[in-house]
Amino acid sequence: MTDDGNALEETLSQSLMKRERDLIKTVSDLPNKKKKVKTQIKNTSGHKKPSDVVCLNIGGRRLEVLRRTLCSVKGSLLASKFSGKLDKSLDKDRHGNFFIEEEFDLFKKMIDALRKKATSTKKYPYKAPQGNEDFYRMLEYYKMTQGIYPLKLDELYCPTDEGCAYTFMTGVEYELKTKKFCTFRITRNGHNRTVKSFEIRIGKLERLQIGIKNPPDSYHPFISGKKLELPQYSQNMGVGDLEHTFALDTRKSCILDGGKAIKNIQNIEFKEGTVIRIEPCSYEQKWYVDGNLIASEKDQEGEVTVIPQKSSLCHNGLIELSIQGNVKIINVEYKD
Repeated sequence: MTDDGNALEETLSQSLMKRERDLIKTVSDLPNKKKKVKTQIKNTSGHKKPSDVVCLNIGGRRLEVLRRTLCSVKGSLLASKFSGKLDKSLDKDRHGNFFIEEEFDLFKKMIDALRKKATSTKKYPYKAPQGNEDFYRMLEYYKMTQGIYPLKLDELYCPTDEGCAYTFMTGVEYELKTKKFCTFRITRNGHNRTVKSFEIRIGKLERLQIGIKNPPDSYHPFISGKKLELPQYSQNMGVGDLEHTFALDTRKSCILDGGKAIKNIQNIEFKEGTVIRIEPCSYEQKWYVDGNLIASEKDQEGEVTVIPQKSSLCHNGLIELSIQGNVKIINVEYKD
């Protein structure tokens, strides 16, 4: 064999040996790659097996439910308990079913509500169940109130030149992010419970006006057969700027009444992490900043008359806000 032939044979032999080594390495790595993929799926789903059917023993009666149903309200105690990470430490009966120390009918009502919520449609929207003190107590314990009695945003104004001007994420806490100045009404989603108090935590913020508006029926759209052109929210007009709206304006550091500043609060710094609380439905509407009362309906000891006492703004706790930036709705308390 010529020298050229020997060289070619040696090259082919080395190439085959390299391919064989690569194939062996690939095969040996398959278990590690499979394990890595399973870990990624586990981390992404937030629990071991999102399609698991979980067997519960609720006060002596058995109930089977999908794990993803139990974990559907992000941030709740229920989701945390049944994420899959705590399975070994949870109480179980002698058959290995997870034991829940609650009344069966109450707990099942909560689970049925989650099931209906997951399968609601536009034609048949979600409707929350009627409750009592025991049911509300259980929801509060499991931090499921916002899951069963959620809120939603109704867009009142948003610039049309933005393809995605805002995002609204739900769970135990709601997060609202807007790219431009938008105005929303916060309404109930599938229930008629009245908001007693409402708290938000400020994030990165350019502008925020949050307050209350008179019930819609306080406006009469027709006079002498002609329709009135009522003031509308816009890029320059937010809650508190329009007639019959009252709001806290963080940029102007004041309380606004129909565009007029009726109380300056320049000594308050609205920085990231500041908590604003509104009690919209009571005989005395109140505004708090970081737990300190800054304005109320009554004029006493430095407080000012924010809302005319002859008006009644107890309209099922609806609140409006105009915002450019980021806030979290961290606590909503309902009337029983």
